[in-house]
Amino acid sequence: MALAMNIGAVHAKNRLDRVTLGLGEYPPYHSSDLPHYGAATRIMTMIFERAGIQVRYVFFPWQRAYVETRKGTIDGTGLWERDSETIDKFLISKAVFEYRTYFFHKKSLKFDWKTIDDLRGYQIGGLIGYYYGDAFQKAEENGTLSLHRVPHESQNMKKLLLGRVQLIPISIESAKAFLSATGKLREWQNLAYHPKPLYRATSHLLLSLVVKENQERMRRFDQALVEMKSEGLIEKLLHNIELREKSTAEESAADALTIK
Repeated sequence: MALAMNIGAVHAKNRLDRVTLGLGEYPPYHSSDLPHYGAATRIMTMIFERAGIQVRYVFFPWQRAYVETRKGTIDGTGLWERDSETIDKFLISKAVFEYRTYFFHKKSLKFDWKTIDDLRGYQIGGLIGYYYGDAFQKAEENGTLSLHRVPHESQNMKKLLLGRVQLIPISIESAKAFLSATGKLREWQNLAYHPKPLYRATSHLLLSLVVKENQERMRRFDQALVEMKSEGLIEKLLHNIELREKSTAEESAADALTIK
């Protein structure tokens, strides 16, 4: 009897020390084609390692990763913002880092905005399942905005370059990464972004409420995250990412000018 109980305890510990997370494509933060599966994925992996948990990643469309996590088919997904759609449906970690979303457009378009109403009449590309803030979401729902959502952000970037949409909300780092991934980084010099952020938010790990091991996993993740932040490790990793993306874009623009 004692032996059976000990074996059961070992199996329970083994389950606790392993986690499966669903991710989607959103370079440079998450991508199956990047080293460490992207910058944000690398940060998550390092936090889990500090917490003594081995992590396995599977790639889905983002909306499916969200749904499978809710069902408990997989243990969790990340990174997502904390909002009214997620707050009661998942275990949500402390903030891993902050990011900002800006409106990108072609330089040939004279674009300015101060309020959501200023976006009327523009053709805007968006990502299925992605949250752009309460005011933006309400304007989409009531028909104020002409928003065309697609499954993958690379499709939005392609539509912007082809003139099929006029604006896309995306982070600066992701815009550069998608251009780089599709061999179109020279197009960076033809694009601009408005300095007013559409949305700023913090990113979080989401774990399923129906997986019993997740309460302890989240406790350990949050503890490791706080330790790494206090040591400046998260900020250092993010700073290195920003420098690398900036350097890549500048080199590409210089090459394009030379060719012309």
